[in-house]
Amino acid sequence: MRLLPLVVLVLAAAPIHAQASPSDSAAVVAVTQRLFDAMAVGDSTALRDVFYPSAQIIAVGPGGNVDVGAAEEWVAAVGRSGGIGRERVWTPRVEADGDLATLWARYDFHIGDRFSHCGTDAFQFVRDAAGRWRLLVVTFSLEMDGCEPAAAP
Repeated sequence: MRLLPLVVLVLAAAPIHAQASPSDSAAVVAVTQRLFDAMAVGDSTALRDVFYPSAQIIAVGPGGNVDVGAAEEWVAAVGRSGGIGRERVWTPRVEADGDLATLWARYDFHIGDRFSHCGTDAFQFVRDAAGRWRLLVVTFSLEMDGCEPAAAP
């Protein structure tokens, strides 16, 4: 019994690393790609399908400028625009624990053939009651220069 406090202390101090299963990882990446595909053509129906109700979008700009908004407002604006551009990620890292998952990846964004900006995507997903991964929080940094060329085509 003297070892119990020590075991509890060691377990509490151990880092938690929840590597996603290959199927969960693939599903989270697929939802991310559906988000980007729908953004590119302004498909508000497809966008609504990837978001969990009451989802948020958070942009972290230069100088600590943070913009938080409801995903539904953004979806409506993208739908009215007819498409906002092409986003690409490469080497996404996905971690999951039960019905919660995170995707972290560098991205670049183009409007037509013109580079616009880059940054890091940090997306939070939840598995809904139907077993589908949906975006709960889309957070991204916004960098205008100093961007590396994408490793993805």
